[in-house]
Amino acid sequence: MSRPRSRTARPWQRMLTALLAVLTIGTAATVPVTPAHAADGPVVVNTDTLRDGLFSAYMRSRTNGKEGLRHLFLSAYLYGYRQKNPGVSQATLLKRIVSMDAYYTSNMGADDLDRSVYKYAMKLLELSALHPEAATAAPIIKLLVEETLGQQMSANGAMLDEITAAQFQYAFFSQAHGIQDRIWGLVAQQGRTDADFTHAWDAYFGTRYTVSAAASQDQLMADPIVGTFVNTQALLDHAQNSSEFQAEAREMLQRLLAEINARTAAATESAGEVNLYFPVQGANPDLAEQQRREQEAAERQEWLDGAAAGVHLLATLVSFADPRAAEIVAGTGRAALQIASAVNAFLPALASKGLTAALTSMSGIGLAANVLGAIQALVPLFGGAQPTIEDIILDQLNALREQVSDLTEQMHDRFDRVESALVEIYDTMNAKFDELLELQHATQERLARITRELAELTKKVDFWGQALYFDRQTQERLVVEEVINQYASYRTRTGGRELTFEEYYAQVSKLQFAATNRSVNVPMAAPVGSGDPATVLGLYGFNGSVAYLNDYARRNLGLTAAATQVPAIEYWLMAAEGYKVLLAQNPERAKEVVGVTDQVLASGEAIQDSVRLFSQPRPAGSPERLNPMFTRLVDDYRATGFAIVQRLHAIRDAQQQYRWGYTMFGRPDQTVEKPSAEPAAISSCGAGSVPQRSRPANVVSLDLQPMWVAVAGRPNTPATVCYLAEWVNVTGPEDPDGTRPYTRNADLEVTFRVQQQWDPGQPPVVAREWKKVYPYGRIEQYYPPNRGGQSFVITPIQAMNTGWVSTYKAQFEQSAAYDNSSEPYLRQRVRDWLYQQAGQYYATVVKELTTPGQPLYDLSAQLTERVRLLQAYTKLGFATSVRQDELIGVHLFGFARIPSELGGSQVLAPFVQARDNYCERVDGDGVCVVRKQGDPDPRAGQSPKLVPCTWAEYNDPIERCLNWMVDYRSTQLRQRLETASVRLATVPGYTEGIPEVDDVLQSLRIAEAVART
Repeated sequence: MSRPRSRTARPWQRMLTALLAVLTIGTAATVPVTPAHAADGPVVVNTDTLRDGLFSAYMRSRTNGKEGLRHLFLSAYLYGYRQKNPGVSQATLLKRIVSMDAYYTSNMGADDLDRSVYKYAMKLLELSALHPEAATAAPIIKLLVEETLGQQMSANGAMLDEITAAQFQYAFFSQAHGIQDRIWGLVAQQGRTDADFTHAWDAYFGTRYTVSAAASQDQLMADPIVGTFVNTQALLDHAQNSSEFQAEAREMLQRLLAEINARTAAATESAGEVNLYFPVQGANPDLAEQQRREQEAAERQEWLDGAAAGVHLLATLVSFADPRAAEIVAGTGRAALQIASAVNAFLPALASKGLTAALTSMSGIGLAANVLGAIQALVPLFGGAQPTIEDIILDQLNALREQVSDLTEQMHDRFDRVESALVEIYDTMNAKFDELLELQHATQERLARITRELAELTKKVDFWGQALYFDRQTQERLVVEEVINQYASYRTRTGGRELTFEEYYAQVSKLQFAATNRSVNVPMAAPVGSGDPATVLGLYGFNGSVAYLNDYARRNLGLTAAATQVPAIEYWLMAAEGYKVLLAQNPERAKEVVGVTDQVLASGEAIQDSVRLFSQPRPAGSPERLNPMFTRLVDDYRATGFAIVQRLHAIRDAQQQYRWGYTMFGRPDQTVEKPSAEPAAISSCGAGSVPQRSRPANVVSLDLQPMWVAVAGRPNTPATVCYLAEWVNVTGPEDPDGTRPYTRNADLEVTFRVQQQWDPGQPPVVAREWKKVYPYGRIEQYYPPNRGGQSFVITPIQAMNTGWVSTYKAQFEQSAAYDNSSEPYLRQRVRDWLYQQAGQYYATVVKELTTPGQPLYDLSAQLTERVRLLQAYTKLGFATSVRQDELIGVHLFGFARIPSELGGSQVLAPFVQARDNYCERVDGDGVCVVRKQGDPDPRAGQSPKLVPCTWAEYNDPIERCLNWMVDYRSTQLRQRLETASVRLATVPGYTEGIPEVDDVLQSLRIAEAVART
């Protein structure tokens, strides 16, 4: 169906066009390098990073739509499986990917194939999360799920919520595109070094896309599709001159943004045509028109997806010259593509449902979300770092702000009663846009505040979207979902037919029963009085365990007030919001029903009353306002944490055999107690009563530090400096018969040694040896009896007695031969012993942490249970404070949370890493086989999130850091909860409770009041 083009652009059309114009001009003005990068020297190109970026661009330009997403997820699974199973064969890898593909197929219905790309992605994420190998065994799949959807993931087999889909589109655009680059980059990295992985990936995907995971940079640069968006070779041709390189990049970005702008303008014009000829109250487009617009949008989106890959590749290239300029390239490019994709997605919604349906499903919320997202993307460009927004751009941004204002005025006339909430959203958005435009070189604090306020506005967008439809629920909620899916917006989907009273009453009764009855019973809510906290909270979550937690606190934590029959919060929210939708959409029917709304309200108020018990402050005059339940929770956590530390001390002390003169966590040359000076007199190395000799100046031992470390730390390992005197070069009869006179002559050999006893019953290890041979002469003379003459024998000791001080010592100091060839052996013995001590300590700790029934295992489990309870009670009792006070969230849920094994190993994992740093392996008897090279460091390879401590530490730095985190973070948490309790007790009108429940209760009351009037 062909229509003449509209001659008058709507305000929202002008706004969208203006934004892309701003982005095009803005980027051209901001790409020039900063002074730090302005030299005309060469650009250093990281070839591996470039190849990974080229491979990512190649794949992203081809993996469009549903099949592309599926292949992305399968590639992520293959990479994750390989990481977990590095030794499996190519055939095994191929079998695994075939199996995973079959799993996706077997769990996809015909309705899944009819989903939009974004809804299809949600389904893939769901399946990936449910598959044990995809969600657990392969961390990259888990990361993909967490970073795109996080806790919002649920079964979406019957999703109708196009507003939430619009929000997901924004999240997908800002998050999943980065994850795509990460995954394709990881595939490329693996392909460089892993032939089996490459063969498997190539066999399943490479043949489809005519590319290998091991493709070279030149092969990838030759790709004509990627070259459509970015001419990599043209940039590399200027790599010897930074200014020329960036000038070429600036021109490429200008061209790319201009092409994006042209497609946005085409989509805007098409939407304007549909809007003109199929207005709010008028005929709907026929099937042919719908299909034509859908095909048009699909083709345009394929190009936009390729352009997104081009933007990322161009940003990667620019980063080699100026990372800040690369951020601006990526930020402005994403903002432009976000708007283009939003307008493009709006077109088929208009063409399939008419403007009224689009406004109540996607357009109002979706366009608001995406315009808001574009503004948020521009915020970093106003920071103090250079380059930044320049004055010439402000004029264009102010024009954009006027277009947004025009759009707001237009919405006043077009939105229906529920959508009128968007007026407030746009008014707030305009105010924040105005404030942003007034900032130049803003401080990070001011930008952070604007970002937070924009995020709050995004929350409002989400809230009003959820007020229309519900889709993110589990399979257990199908009864409620079916009511919502069939009867929400019933009039719109049936061409104006109204629900009869009987139909309306039957459906709201189901929702009321779900909110007031099903919500308080199994399987929605945890049973009271049975099960341990870990099991119950694992099965029902915080929100389904309110009554259980109340009962647990009364039995174990000193809570006095009882709360039974408390609804599962999320399930209640779904049923109550569904009830509210039917109430708001059918006021004429609702006013005929009496008492049902009161029951739904009462069940929601029961939730709030129950969770507020958890945060009820102490009365005025108390030394602290945090209630006894929470002080007990924090004290129990700290006591358990410190018990773990004490157990670690006990293991450490036993391993060191209670010898405190050294630390097994130090180096072999660590400082230990030893003689303050070399000995003045040296004893003989042999047994018996032998005179001591004064020490020659060249005989030293105190600088041999590892030997003294062993003396301090290893039992029965004494170090000695001693001497030997022996005759050498002896001449004379070897076996005289005693009947004839004879003489013997010899030289005197004097040896001084530095030695250490290591193995019982074995000779000591001689580390250093000094020797000198002195010509002596006759040492023995013999005459037979009665033959006359004098017989005598001179021993080496006697010879030294007569000549050591007067002659021999000085000569020894001047010319004794020095041999320390065995010193490295001694040093290695000390090193291996010392590091084996530390490695054995860590091996013992790990074994005890992982063996049920052992002290550390039980304490770690107890610590984790304490954290689980703290999280649950805080999330419920201080729900508002958690959102307002970042430190509460940081210390309970964030990267600096109090240690436990909940949500990732914070206790065990650092000890495992430390053990592996020392031990090449642990044998079957649990003995650490120490690594033979290098100086192991227990902190090496540790995640800074798990071991953030960097100070010097004499003893175990892992234990010390754990001790600090338990102490400091729990103290901080307690202080923040005390602050929240003081506010709760002293600020008039301030209450805790679940904010979402308050929102629904308020909207229920409003909808009921409207129905009654």
